[in-house]
Amino acid sequence: MSPSRSRHSLTMAMAMAMGMACSLIATSALANASSATRLPNVVVLGETAATPSEPTLESEAISDGAAADLAEVLRSLSGVSASRMGGHGLEPSIRGQSQGQINVRLDGMELHGACPNRMDPPTAFAQPASIDRVTVQKGVQTLRNGPGGSGGAILIERRLPWDVNALDGRVALNASDNAEMWQAATDVGGHSGRIAWRLLASSEDRESYEDGEGTEVRSAFRRDTASLLLGFAWSGNQRTELSLDYSDSRDVLFAGAGMDAPKDRLDAWKLAHYADVGAASLRASAWSAKVDHVMDNFSLRPQTGMFMRVPAAADTSGFELAAEFAVADWNLELGLQQATLERLAIRSAGMNAGSLTMRNALLWPQAQLERRGLFAEAQGPLSAATRLSAGLRVDRFDADAQRAGERVNMNIAAPADFYRSYYGASATGFEDDGLGAVLRLDHTLSGHLQLFAGLSRSVRAADSTERYIASTSGAGPMRWIGNPQLANEVHQQFDAGLIWRTEAARYSVVAYVDRVDDYILRDRARSQPGLLLADGATVYRNVDAELRGAEFEAEWTLDSGLRIDAQLDYVRGKNRSDGRALAQIAPLSVALGVSKLIGVGEFSARLRGADRQDRVDASTATGSGLDARRTPGWAVLDLGWVLQRGAQRLRIGIDNVFDRTYAEHLNRANQDPFNPTPVQVNEPGRSLRLGWEYRF
Repeated sequence: MSPSRSRHSLTMAMAMAMGMACSLIATSALANASSATRLPNVVVLGETAATPSEPTLESEAISDGAAADLAEVLRSLSGVSASRMGGHGLEPSIRGQSQGQINVRLDGMELHGACPNRMDPPTAFAQPASIDRVTVQKGVQTLRNGPGGSGGAILIERRLPWDVNALDGRVALNASDNAEMWQAATDVGGHSGRIAWRLLASSEDRESYEDGEGTEVRSAFRRDTASLLLGFAWSGNQRTELSLDYSDSRDVLFAGAGMDAPKDRLDAWKLAHYADVGAASLRASAWSAKVDHVMDNFSLRPQTGMFMRVPAAADTSGFELAAEFAVADWNLELGLQQATLERLAIRSAGMNAGSLTMRNALLWPQAQLERRGLFAEAQGPLSAATRLSAGLRVDRFDADAQRAGERVNMNIAAPADFYRSYYGASATGFEDDGLGAVLRLDHTLSGHLQLFAGLSRSVRAADSTERYIASTSGAGPMRWIGNPQLANEVHQQFDAGLIWRTEAARYSVVAYVDRVDDYILRDRARSQPGLLLADGATVYRNVDAELRGAEFEAEWTLDSGLRIDAQLDYVRGKNRSDGRALAQIAPLSVALGVSKLIGVGEFSARLRGADRQDRVDASTATGSGLDARRTPGWAVLDLGWVLQRGAQRLRIGIDNVFDRTYAEHLNRANQDPFNPTPVQVNEPGRSLRLGWEYRF
């Protein structure tokens, strides 16, 4: 983007801001002049306050700022970070764990992306403007969200307006000068008689943003989403709900990958029934999510070498049956869950875009993963000051790759042959059981001090990529080969902390340790135990590992109305088998924010930053090479202003005020098999963002 174009965008953005402000002032004056103006509905729900290990973000905090990705919003939470490969599809990390170590649920539905290189992690399909609430569970807080989840869970919620007896909705517009982004979203719904409904839709267009040096970073994309939620109340204690979801991301550019994504499309549905029978609450649900993804290295970027294209698909389906009931002062829940994931990805190559006639890899050879699980949890008081939560979970894991014996052409071996050459076995079938358990204690020491602690055991089976990826090549370092014989990853965690509350302040500190047996490590082939070759290929193997860390948070509300918050988090990961650091672990991170509400709106400032990360695994000769480098520390300042007038809200913000050039330590470019040289992707430079919202 040229300087003149940037100045023009800034001028247009300021003009928009002035227009929106005038609209607010005019509407406010009309509202004061008319006693018939209808105010927006306000619903107050009584809930337990969020804990440091289970923070919650409501819709205003999620949609504020027009984030391109839900993971971009979540990294504002202590202990949560995200890796960037472009402008879309950031990969969340919780307490040093990511990908298959985090359970992501959209209204209880499980879904998975269709890109072998994770251009579309599950959070990429959750449009921030359409979300009512996100709860981030750090570590194992419950067993309800499926097996694994050793890093935590991201629970995304949208609600039907059962408590609204008329039309209710909102319209929102967002814009930013950096990336010349615009976004429009609408949310309308209502409840009449036995029927509740809600329609959510959004459209956005982003160009590539500039970093602090004014260098354009390939990050543009376009996205349209639509969701329809329907509900029917059979009686006062029975209802059925249906959700239909569509998301279409197009022309997605990635600075940190050897390919871009001209297409990434989700079609999903979920049907659920809820019933109260006596003292029991029952729920039954079934869902299906299909993702079609295409990535190539020529349609959205210049290409002079070999042209490559990868169409891929991921089909997820499942169901859940659960019952929750009270026994004396205890709450009991029993559940049965089943989920199936099937993935297929085939890479083709040719000398030009019109002759992609040579299939050269079955990246996912029709990989099938299935799990069935039973769980039981109980929560209740041990005394007036102490509450206990305990649960058990048993899962059965099955996996296979139905096309692993297929050769895509006569010059390339089948995936099963590559598995045999690296690991000594070509059988792709896998069966195993997993036992999970959780025990949590909350104890009130005084009116201000609360203590909590938890023990857990969780089991995670390898995902489709870890077990079955087969990115073949004539050169060993360009290969990426899954391991069908991977053992389940077993985590034993302990965490403890305390919360101190007063009328004007809140402090919390949490410490945790996670000892992992058979940690699934992405590595380079050097004839390590269990590996037969030493050609530098990307491989997977089981090792023992440990993660430990701590988080501190504080909030103060002064008599003047000034609010101050601070957070600090640190995690350290170690490969205990090899005596080296685990890769892709965020460094010490800090944030300090202040906000104050006065007559002309709420003003805020937030300083965020990270320390230098020296504990890295950056060598492909002695380690995995997944870390690009020792990342330098950084700090940036963000400013914001929010004005609420009646049903309208205006937001103006400046992110990275001093136009710093920096990159987060986590970058998924370090995990790109099509471009194995690690490259960190810089974050956006100074960005002016505007947002306007009207509720009716």
